Amino acid sequence: MKKLFNIVFLLAAACWVSGCEDDTADVSRVVDVTAPGILLKGQELVILPTGGTFTDEGATGIDSLSGNRQTDLRAESTPNTAQPGLYPLTYTARDANGFTSQVVRNVFVFDNSLTEGYDLVTDADLSGTYQHLAGAGRIVTVTRVLPGLYICNDLYGTFTPTPLYFLNTTEGLVVPEQPTYTGLGDIDGGGTVAVEDGKYVLDFAQLARVGIGLRPRTLVQQ
Repeated sequence: MKKLFNIVFLLAAACWVSGCEDDTADVSRVVDVTAPGILLKGQELVILPTGGTFTDEGATGIDSLSGNRQTDLRAESTPNTAQPGLYPLTYTARDANGFTSQVVRNVFVFDNSLTEGYDLVTDADLSGTYQHLAGAGRIVTVTRVLPGLYICNDLYGTFTPTPLYFLNTTEGLVVPEQPTYTGLGDIDGGGTVAVEDGKYVLDFAQLARVGIGLRPRTLVQQ
């Protein structure tokens, strides 16, 4: 009788274990399908003279589900501070499920040779925020690098921001030929500066994609 009881007990225990496995088989696991957040440390635009030192302040990624922070994200490339030009640096955050987010910092390395041969207007400061008439409601920033030399974080006005530098000369605005880094090819041209209601209006009427044609752009100071 005792032997029979033990057999029944073992069978019941086996059924109970099997039942537990079936009950948990259909339980779903929460999966985060949202890309992580990413915060850039420091400035979106860094301006350096040729030969200057670039210090990467990095970025921070944030998992949207857990809130965990990925500290010490570094750019995927570095600027060549010995060579004047615009260097876009990309930072990428990745979460545990493989989703990514990116942010870009632009490093502008300038040389005084950019201004050689031009009679610059140095007693005016065009820097500030402007409304880009090529994109409704789009606000862009013009930053003075040197008296008469400026960079705009999105002068061309595309879905991918196109930082370009320009000169304010006694003959008007000059955009020296330069690449856009967005697949649009080189851009150059010029335009005029006017003052309306105490605000600067920068009319790049001659802005052009090299070899393709004019793409005029107008910025109105806010």
